Amino acid sequence: MSTAFAKIVGGKIVAYPYADEAWRRDYRVVSLPADPDDATLAQFGAARVRAVERPPAGEGKQVREGAPERVGDQWRQTWIVEAIPPDHPNVITERNIRQQLESNLDGLRPLRDTSTTLTTAQLSTAVRLLARVVIGLCRLALDRLDAAD
Repeated sequence: MSTAFAKIVGGKIVAYPYADEAWRRDYRVVSLPADPDDATLAQFGAARVRAVERPPAGEGKQVREGAPERVGDQWRQTWIVEAIPPDHPNVITERNIRQQLESNLDGLRPLRDTSTTLTTAQLSTAVRLLARVVIGLCRLALDRLDAAD
Protein backbone atom coordinates (compact mmCIF):
# COMPACT_ATOMS: atom_id res chain seq x y z
CA MET A 1 0.00 0.00 0.00
CA SER A 2 1.32 3.41 -0.85
CA THR A 3 1.55 6.47 1.36
CA ALA A 4 -0.78 9.37 0.71
CA PHE A 5 -0.83 12.84 2.22
CA ALA A 6 -3.59 15.31 3.04
CA LYS A 7 -3.53 19.08 3.49
CA ILE A 8 -4.95 20.03 6.88
CA VAL A 9 -6.38 23.44 7.83
CA GLY A 10 -7.99 23.94 11.23
CA GLY A 11 -7.93 20.22 11.95
CA LYS A 12 -9.89 19.39 8.78
CA ILE A 13 -8.77 17.96 5.47
CA VAL A 14 -9.01 20.53 2.69
CA ALA A 15 -7.12 18.59 0.00
CA TYR A 16 -6.75 14.84 -0.44
CA PRO A 17 -4.70 13.40 -1.87
CA TYR A 18 -2.17 16.18 -1.39
CA ALA A 19 0.27 15.27 -4.14
CA ASP A 20 3.63 16.59 -5.32
CA GLU A 21 2.12 19.13 -7.73
CA ALA A 22 -0.04 20.71 -5.03
CA TRP A 23 2.88 20.74 -2.57
CA ARG A 24 5.12 22.52 -5.12
CA ARG A 25 2.35 25.04 -5.84
CA ASP A 26 1.92 25.80 -2.10
CA TYR A 27 5.62 25.67 -1.13
CA ARG A 28 7.72 26.59 -4.16
CA VAL A 29 11.04 26.74 -2.29
CA VAL A 30 10.55 23.83 0.16
CA SER A 31 11.48 20.26 -0.66
CA LEU A 32 10.40 17.42 1.56
CA PRO A 33 12.66 14.49 2.33
CA ALA A 34 11.76 11.23 0.58
CA ASP A 35 10.03 9.91 3.73
CA PRO A 36 9.07 12.89 5.92
CA ASP A 37 8.12 12.25 9.54
CA ASP A 38 4.74 13.35 10.88
CA ALA A 39 6.21 16.36 12.73
CA THR A 40 7.77 17.72 9.53
CA LEU A 41 4.51 17.29 7.65
CA ALA A 42 2.58 19.04 10.43
CA GLN A 43 4.87 22.09 10.17
CA PHE A 44 3.56 22.59 6.65
CA GLY A 45 -0.10 21.81 7.33
CA ALA A 46 0.04 18.30 5.94
CA ALA A 47 -0.51 14.83 7.37
CA ARG A 48 0.17 11.27 6.36
CA VAL A 49 -2.95 9.25 5.61
CA ARG A 50 -2.45 5.64 6.69
CA ALA A 51 -3.56 3.14 4.07
CA VAL A 52 -6.32 0.69 4.98
CA GLU A 53 -6.91 -2.47 2.97
CA ARG A 54 -9.75 -2.14 0.49
CA PRO A 55 -12.66 -4.40 1.53
CA PRO A 56 -14.23 -6.84 -0.95
CA ALA A 57 -17.22 -5.47 -2.81
CA GLY A 58 -19.53 -8.45 -2.57
CA GLU A 59 -22.41 -9.29 -4.88
CA GLY A 60 -24.22 -6.22 -6.20
CA LYS A 61 -21.94 -3.84 -4.29
CA GLN A 62 -19.19 -1.41 -5.24
CA VAL A 63 -16.34 0.00 -3.18
CA ARG A 64 -15.14 3.58 -3.37
CA GLU A 65 -12.69 5.56 -1.30
CA GLY A 66 -14.23 7.84 1.29
CA ALA A 67 -12.76 10.88 2.99
CA PRO A 68 -9.96 10.07 5.44
CA GLU A 69 -10.95 10.05 9.10
CA ARG A 70 -9.00 10.97 12.18
CA VAL A 71 -8.39 8.08 14.57
CA GLY A 72 -6.47 9.27 17.62
CA ASP A 73 -3.52 11.28 16.33
CA GLN A 74 -3.54 9.67 12.87
CA TRP A 75 -5.51 10.10 9.68
CA ARG A 76 -6.71 6.87 8.06
CA GLN A 77 -8.06 5.98 4.67
CA THR A 78 -11.73 4.95 4.59
CA TRP A 79 -13.74 2.83 2.19
CA ILE A 80 -17.44 2.97 1.42
CA VAL A 81 -19.23 -0.23 0.37
CA GLU A 82 -22.55 0.55 -1.28
CA ALA A 83 -25.12 -0.97 -3.57
CA ILE A 84 -24.45 -0.50 -7.27
CA PRO A 85 -27.05 1.97 -8.56
CA PRO A 86 -29.47 0.50 -11.12
CA ASP A 87 -28.40 3.06 -13.75
CA HIS A 88 -24.70 2.12 -13.47
CA PRO A 89 -23.35 1.13 -16.93
CA ASN A 90 -22.08 -2.24 -15.65
CA VAL A 91 -25.39 -3.34 -14.13
CA ILE A 92 -26.73 -6.36 -15.94
CA THR A 93 -30.49 -6.37 -16.29
CA GLU A 94 -32.67 -9.06 -17.77
CA ARG A 95 -33.60 -6.66 -20.58
CA ASN A 96 -30.03 -5.98 -21.72
CA ILE A 97 -29.14 -9.67 -21.41
CA ARG A 98 -32.09 -10.52 -23.67
CA GLN A 99 -30.96 -7.85 -26.15
CA GLN A 100 -27.42 -9.25 -26.17
CA LEU A 101 -28.72 -12.79 -26.63
CA GLU A 102 -30.95 -11.79 -29.53
CA SER A 103 -28.12 -9.87 -31.16
CA ASN A 104 -25.74 -12.82 -30.85
CA LEU A 105 -28.36 -15.30 -32.05
CA ASP A 106 -28.97 -13.12 -35.11
CA GLY A 107 -25.26 -13.49 -35.89
CA LEU A 108 -25.56 -17.29 -35.75
CA ARG A 109 -28.66 -17.61 -37.96
CA PRO A 110 -26.78 -17.57 -41.31
CA LEU A 111 -24.66 -20.49 -40.08
CA ARG A 112 -27.68 -22.85 -39.80
CA ASP A 113 -27.33 -23.77 -43.46
CA THR A 114 -25.41 -27.06 -43.16
CA SER A 115 -24.39 -26.99 -46.82
CA THR A 116 -22.22 -23.94 -46.17
CA THR A 117 -18.51 -24.53 -45.67
CA LEU A 118 -17.18 -22.26 -42.97
CA THR A 119 -13.82 -20.57 -43.04
CA THR A 120 -11.70 -20.59 -39.90
CA ALA A 121 -12.64 -16.96 -39.26
CA GLN A 122 -16.37 -17.70 -39.60
CA LEU A 123 -16.11 -20.71 -37.30
CA SER A 124 -14.19 -18.63 -34.76
CA THR A 125 -16.86 -15.94 -34.90
CA ALA A 126 -19.61 -18.53 -34.50
CA VAL A 127 -17.92 -20.07 -31.45
CA ARG A 128 -17.53 -16.62 -29.85
CA LEU A 129 -21.16 -15.76 -30.49
CA LEU A 130 -22.32 -19.09 -29.12
CA ALA A 131 -20.16 -18.61 -26.02
CA ARG A 132 -21.75 -15.19 -25.47
CA VAL A 133 -25.21 -16.74 -25.74
CA VAL A 134 -24.33 -19.44 -23.20
CA ILE A 135 -22.77 -16.91 -20.81
CA GLY A 136 -25.81 -14.66 -21.14
CA LEU A 137 -28.16 -17.56 -20.37
CA CYS A 138 -26.05 -18.50 -17.32
CA ARG A 139 -26.18 -14.91 -16.05
CA LEU A 140 -29.92 -14.79 -16.55
CA ALA A 141 -30.34 -18.08 -14.68
CA LEU A 142 -28.11 -16.90 -11.82
CA ASP A 143 -30.00 -13.60 -11.56
CA ARG A 144 -33.29 -15.46 -11.32
CA LEU A 145 -31.88 -17.80 -8.66
CA ASP A 146 -30.60 -14.82 -6.68
CA ALA A 147 -33.97 -13.12 -6.97
CA ALA A 148 -35.69 -16.25 -5.69
CA ASP A 149 -33.56 -16.32 -2.52
